[in-house]
This record gives sequence, C-alpha cells and structure tokens, in this order.
Amino acid sequence: MKVNLLNLLLELGQMAQKSKLDLYDNAVPINEAWETFATPEQRTAFADAKGFPETLESSAQPAAARNVVMAMLETFNAAMSAKRSRDALISEMQDCLLDALFNSDLVALGIRQRPSKSHYPAEIASDFFDFAETNWAQSTVQSEGKLYSNVRVYDPHATTMAAPPVPDKGSKSAIDRAIKELDLENPEFSNLPRKISCKMVRDKIGKSEIRGNGLSDQNLAKRIVAICGVRRIAI
Repeated sequence: MKVNLLNLLLELGQMAQKSKLDLYDNAVPINEAWETFATPEQRTAFADAKGFPETLESSAQPAAARNVVMAMLETFNAAMSAKRSRDALISEMQDCLLDALFNSDLVALGIRQRPSKSHYPAEIASDFFDFAETNWAQSTVQSEGKLYSNVRVYDPHATTMAAPPVPDKGSKSAIDRAIKELDLENPEFSNLPRKISCKMVRDKIGKSEIRGNGLSDQNLAKRIVAICGVRRIAI
C-alpha cells in the first residue's frame, strides 16, 4: 500500500512538472514580452516609431541644397530626438509589463541561479518584482540575492493549461485592500485628484513608487476606478 501511494505521489509530481514545462515552452521570453503583452495602442505607436538609423536616412538632405554643417547637425538632432522618443516608449511598455507581473495579471517562470540552482523552471512570485532588477537583453531578473535566468512570461487567463497557483499574499490584493480601506475611511476618497489618492494608497501600504513595483500613479488610478468607480463629482 505504501509503495503504491509513493508511486502515485511520484506520478503526480511528474505530471505537475510536465505541466509547468509545457507552460514554460509556450511562454514568451521576457525580452520580447514587453512588446507581446503591450496594449494595441502601444504596439501601433512602437511600430510607427523610427529609430536612429531610419531617421538619419529619412532626414538626410542634399549637400548642395543647404549649408553642409547645418544640414548634418539638423539631421543628427532629428535622429537623436526620434531615438529618445522610441526609448521612452520602450521603457513605458517595460514598466507596464513589470506592473502586470507585480499584480499577478501575468506570471513569470525562470531557471533559478541563486541562491541554489534549479534544473527546471520555477514560478517567480509576484512580490519578487517589488524591487527586482531586470536585464532585458539577457532575460534575467534578480532581487535580494535571488537570480533567475531565461525568464519567460505567460498570461494565466489566456492559457488552457493548468497555471501554477498564485500566492494568496499578492501585491494586487495589498493594493486593493488599501483602496477599500481608504474608501471606507473617507467617503470622498475616490473624488480626490488622482495624484493625491494615489499617494494615499502608497502611504497606506507603506511603500514608495519604484520602477516596476506596481505603485505608479497610472496603475493605482486604474485600480481605484475598478474598485470605487469613476468620480462622482467634478474636481
């Protein structure tokens, strides 16, 4: 009887591991996920954004038409401006992805390298992205002595496979709980200017906004509207 039970537990463990491997194989590398899981508007804007080389080529003017030095300077400035705009858009899309991971709207899997190495993909807890440093080029994330490589992202709401369980202690639940408590304490909470109400939420949680930790004004404003509804009066 004990042998049969042990075999059953081993089979269940192997099935769970295979399910996680299937999820990992079909997930999106994090260095692509910021574009894959972006909003349609962001993807359109990114597709239309020109990089440095493209702007140089499109802005180039015949040397005979104008002063050569001025023409080169204007072309270079136009290319640098386009690059800054494109980089800012990429940064915004990456921030949105980190917010979604922090709020458990998306799930990340990775191969643990520190403090001990894993041979199979492990789920990265949503709270890990509170202070995680992301190397987008190498698809790694690290925080507080932990390092994951080959990080991939999937949408647990879209997949038909069994998703790993989301921890009860999640950052999204902490944000929602703070908003509900503030709304109970102050009936006019949802009517306050968003910058003020968002700051109140951060103060309630006891954390400041750090890139990717889900506590940006943009993210908190969405949760306030989702829980409290739109403003009842004009501010």
